[in-house]
Amino acid sequence: MKSFDYLIVGQGIVGSVMALTLFRLGKSVVVIDQPKLSSSSKVAAGVYNPFNFRQAMNNWRALELVKSAQNLYGYAEKISNRKIHTERKIWKIFTNAAERKLWERACEERENLCADEKIMDNFFQDTILAPFGLGGVNNAGSIDTVMLMNVVLEKLKENNNYFSEMFDYQKLQINSNGINYDERLFAKQLIFCEGYLNSNNTWFKYLPIKPAKGQLLHVYIPGLKTTEILSKNCSLLPIGNERFVLGSTFDNDVVDENPTQAAEDDLLNRVKKIVSLPIYVENRLAGIRPAVQDRRPIIGTHPNFPQLSIINGMGSKAVLLAPLLSEILINHIENGLPIPVEVAINRFPTP
Repeated sequence: MKSFDYLIVGQGIVGSVMALTLFRLGKSVVVIDQPKLSSSSKVAAGVYNPFNFRQAMNNWRALELVKSAQNLYGYAEKISNRKIHTERKIWKIFTNAAERKLWERACEERENLCADEKIMDNFFQDTILAPFGLGGVNNAGSIDTVMLMNVVLEKLKENNNYFSEMFDYQKLQINSNGINYDERLFAKQLIFCEGYLNSNNTWFKYLPIKPAKGQLLHVYIPGLKTTEILSKNCSLLPIGNERFVLGSTFDNDVVDENPTQAAEDDLLNRVKKIVSLPIYVENRLAGIRPAVQDRRPIIGTHPNFPQLSIINGMGSKAVLLAPLLSEILINHIENGLPIPVEVAINRFPTP
């Protein structure tokens, strides 16, 4: 039986980030993942944004989140010698004068905002429709999510520490010093990173994690030349050669990963309010995200089985949230440090 410090179930963005966090700490890690079960991480745009447009304020612990994310993705680049992370400004295109005024007022009243105080007039000339101007978001960027997961996968496979199979909850045995799985693996701690598939989890299915379908498009917009992210009821992420990732929709009524014409039409209608150029759809992708009732992630150990932990419920913000929350969870497991109440598992009662 092979012995490890940690067993991770699931190797999407969150599972990959957790594995990288543990690698940096010198921990031994094994992963069980069935990639065919869900592809939501593989179709994620990979954008991270520390600023809340609706409220014109930084997101929760924004600067800490950005620092942790940039450090971890930099570590992934260092160990792989591959380009994974790109710092980019996000240009928020104001919908109306009231939205612009909210931004201006926030910059006057709040400190340390990830927002430019100076609002720009439209510098894209006739290619972008921005009659009310644009606000710049700093400390933002994007990662290549597929590359990130591949880097982690390759590192795991170097030592045969990756098992491409469905996790069987019936084969898990919990004992006083850790867990045994299928009489093949021992680990001191098991961390579930299963996304919306948590509904099948014997120990954590009581948590209110629900599926939310998202769709995005890969589009070609000849004549639109920018390396920055554009946002106005949708986002345009440049990926080179006048190609962009256009995202994304949100649908919690349909649980499948099939792109639909209705979602495509919705995205195209949104982007046509930004771009005055012809738009050509080259690819359509959809996936299921894990969403929580109160729109906050869930991290922590099981109330009755401290050998089991979970990190889940990131929605569309895993790229930004997962690095810091992984650090917090590991510090909780290893050193007993508290988990912030906003994301702690104990905000939900055990049945």
